[in-house]
Amino acid sequence: MPSRPSSISCALAALALLSLTTAEAALAAGYADVVTFGDSLSDNGNAWAASGFTDPPVPPYWGGRLSNGPVWVETLAPLLGVADTAMTDLAFSGAPTADIIDLQIVPYINAHAGAISPNNLYILWGGANDFLDAPLTPGSAASAAVTNLADAITLLANAGATTIVVPNLPDLTATPGVMEAGFLAEFFAGIFTDDFNNGLASTLPGLESSLGIDIVNVNTLSLFDQILANPASFGFTNVTNRIVQDDLSLVGDPNTYLFWDEIHPTAVAHAIFANWVFPQIPVPPCPEDLDGSGVIDLGDLTQVLFNFGTGAGGDVTGDGQTDLADISQVLFFFGQSC
Repeated sequence: MPSRPSSISCALAALALLSLTTAEAALAAGYADVVTFGDSLSDNGNAWAASGFTDPPVPPYWGGRLSNGPVWVETLAPLLGVADTAMTDLAFSGAPTADIIDLQIVPYINAHAGAISPNNLYILWGGANDFLDAPLTPGSAASAAVTNLADAITLLANAGATTIVVPNLPDLTATPGVMEAGFLAEFFAGIFTDDFNNGLASTLPGLESSLGIDIVNVNTLSLFDQILANPASFGFTNVTNRIVQDDLSLVGDPNTYLFWDEIHPTAVAHAIFANWVFPQIPVPPCPEDLDGSGVIDLGDLTQVLFNFGTGAGGDVTGDGQTDLADISQVLFFFGQSC
């Protein structure tokens, strides 16, 4: 095994072979990855694959999504410099918040030996299935869901996450499935929506402060209410009915409908949501500033070189290794302030 000085010498020599495009790619990337935990609103085919590619049926559903096209995170990720085919989407249709923790977040953290990259953007969206699983006790279901999401955020932050997007819920009373179920369903759905969103709004600021991270509480309810109040301004002609009928026949134009089925939005609605969320995402962290000086300087380069080939001690690209890509990225941003 070569000694560390030899490794460093080789690394520095190899830098001459690295083209500028490598650093340009690093600049464009921003976040190293977009990692999503959640339910059917973010699932890009995981539950479909687990069912043996039978549920949901394709067609009329598209590629295993509970919609007629890509879900919102598949549009958001490329806007942040992460290809939709390269992002990490662990969301699973039907998952209540407890399962999001136990079956998505905990395995993800364990797979990374308890230390997840601070250079990733983490998305955590759930709650609706907690209502669907306990529709007659909406208050307690909402409280439990908020507690679970707070626990999930704490787990992610303690493992290394620094930026977490946590959307609230749209008005469940205005979804076709709830409206079709009648007055009592609307009444209970209203209680859950209000209690859940209010609980989340009162919980997240304290968590953000105590954990020392950025939590983006996306107000989905606000956008949803804007769409319902003025559908035409968003290109919709129908915001109350669904395209997919009980017999899987299709009624209406998915390009002008808000809802694809009883509770899930169309691909157009997903794209609108993604583009609405995008400006709310904070500027990515400055991973090159390893020594926390506020400037990418010799101290940061020294730390990368010292840890070269030994693990994540000088990892600025978020791939879990300290290698030539990390040296290249530090040199590209050398002298810049964070």
